[in-house]
Amino acid sequence: MKKVLLLMVLVAVARLPVRAQEAYPKAEVFGGFSVLSVGDINGSREQFPGWQGSVAGNFHRNFGIVADFGGHYKTIDGAKVNVFEYLFGPRFSFRKDKATLFGEALLGGVRSSVEGESDNGVLMALGGGVDVKASNRVAIRVFEMDWTPNRINHVWSKKEFRICFGFVFKVGGGA
Repeated sequence: MKKVLLLMVLVAVARLPVRAQEAYPKAEVFGGFSVLSVGDINGSREQFPGWQGSVAGNFHRNFGIVADFGGHYKTIDGAKVNVFEYLFGPRFSFRKDKATLFGEALLGGVRSSVEGESDNGVLMALGGGVDVKASNRVAIRVFEMDWTPNRINHVWSKKEFRICFGFVFKVGGGA
């Protein structure tokens, strides 16, 4: 029995350095500025400024689930246009001491309205970004870019993407 107990203590002590390397935040809350770039059939683009926010629950150092929301606004020829996004899905992270690289594949919906007339559709976001460590609990998202194809009124639009930056707040666990 003493040998088993001694072996368990040795294994636990041997894992201490590995445990320190596995430290990661249990959740990450992002908020920032976003630009949605929309292409039309004529080849021109419209830029919609707005905001982006997300909450990621991390189940592993390299894997988490994300809830992502955004709003983008613009007036075109006197008409107010609003786009609201809500997405959910997995995020894969590659964590280093000073920065975290991540990729995500999100699925959800979009609500687009022009002067009170609105349409709902399906939205995807495929992309990723870079968070640079500012402190143990705060990072700066210097860049995130997602390709955001959507389907509204039975038509797929594949010429949209969004770029955002802002702050990430790390909660729980070792950051």
